[in-house]
Amino acid sequence: MCYIMVLTSQLAKYYIAVFISVNPPAMPPQGWIQMLRPFDTREQCLTEMKKNQVIYVVSVAKKFKKILKKVEMMECMTQRDIDEINDDLGHPPSRRKNEGLGI
Repeated sequence: MCYIMVLTSQLAKYYIAVFISVNPPAMPPQGWIQMLRPFDTREQCLTEMKKNQVIYVVSVAKKFKKILKKVEMMECMTQRDIDEINDDLGHPPSRRKNEGLGI
């Protein structure tokens, strides 16, 4: 069983994820959104994130300008990690489908 978990984590793609605070009343006040471009390794993802961090923050600010309170942080995470954290924050699973920014 441990072998399967290690193999799965090695095959997982990483995404640039942005943690934001928002102000609409019908949703949780915070959550992670992800960019659509996957990376094979966390290192590749971190390199891209650091190189173009300002571009990602500006893109998120433009996309969510009507509800955005603050861009809190940015991290490289797997889709599974993003989904699990957003579940814990109270986001319904259907809301996350096709939520990436296409960057």
